[in-house]
Amino acid sequence: MSNIFLSFRDWPYQYIINQPVKCAWSEFDFFAYAIGNSIVILTNDNGEYSPIFMWSPFESEISCIEWMNGSLSTSINRPILAIASQNGRLIFLNVLTASFITSLTFKNEQILSLKFSPTKPNHLYVGFESGVLIYAKLSLDKSQHYEAIKSYTFKHQVNFISFDLLFESTIAVASENGNFSI
Repeated sequence: MSNIFLSFRDWPYQYIINQPVKCAWSEFDFFAYAIGNSIVILTNDNGEYSPIFMWSPFESEISCIEWMNGSLSTSINRPILAIASQNGRLIFLNVLTASFITSLTFKNEQILSLKFSPTKPNHLYVGFESGVLIYAKLSLDKSQHYEAIKSYTFKHQVNFISFDLLFESTIAVASENGNFSI
């Protein structure tokens, strides 16, 4: 097990303490965390993590974040971070170029969970407070095309998404209050 050296001298402390933290590791030695409507992206520089981006992409609170699996495709610069807000906005940030690739808006829906496909590049699962789970294909090039492939409806909100990593033939979703569906 290796040690992670975090420089708390440079760590961006938040003034609001009693808020849940959303965090995600990337395959490219990046770490992202969000508190409230602020997000911080850190990079590993010779074994020490230091912030490279700190900003508020939305006026509303960030509800979830997820890194795209960069090992599946070489057509787009990686790493890409998906950031969702409580008001239904979803943006995709190319961290290497510090540019937004595309954004989506789901009206009257709160996005609670995101999960990229481990086997298909540009495929994403989006879970909503209403109990809907959407499996979608994204075109993250200049066309910025979004296509919903499948939609599932559950009797509970979708806070967590998991699936078998080999074929994605079984999908499991759960809510924060203990409801579970396969």
